[in-house]
Amino acid sequence: LVPGGVLIVRSSAAGEDSHEASFAGQLDSIAQVTTPDQLEQALRACWASYWSERSLAYQRARAVPLGGMGVIVQQQVAAQVSGVLFTRSPDNEAVMLVEYCFGAGELLVSGRVNPGRITIAREGLQMRELAVPEQTGSTVLDQQCLQQLAHAAITLERELGHAQDIEWCIDA
Repeated sequence: LVPGGVLIVRSSAAGEDSHEASFAGQLDSIAQVTTPDQLEQALRACWASYWSERSLAYQRARAVPLGGMGVIVQQQVAAQVSGVLFTRSPDNEAVMLVEYCFGAGELLVSGRVNPGRITIAREGLQMRELAVPEQTGSTVLDQQCLQQLAHAAITLERELGHAQDIEWCIDA
């Protein structure tokens, strides 16, 4: 373990976030891991989520099997704000959609908070706020920050050859 640090144990499956299925929320990630015993338990829980009833039902319902799973152990970032940037909004492919919340992204991706929402035009990067997050906090999502996220997202989409949903966070 990182001395004095906190880890997050994250699932990462082959075929997750594909064109056919997103698998959002189907596989587990375990945050706030600080001891060797917690690390062992978190590794087992992540692996077990691959064979969970919800994961297997999702695969059957979409006829999209996962092609194996890895587990990633990372130092956890103390996020001030976090979110997901969709390089092509499900409602309008001419814009990117940013959904964000204060604190850890797990609150957002698990659906436990109503996020802030901002669209960014793919051409010209004009921004439009659709909703503010239900939580309180001081945001660091100014125009410059959003433009940096948008440029990085467009670069990733171009390099990977198709639309992306990119999880991100900003620390204090």
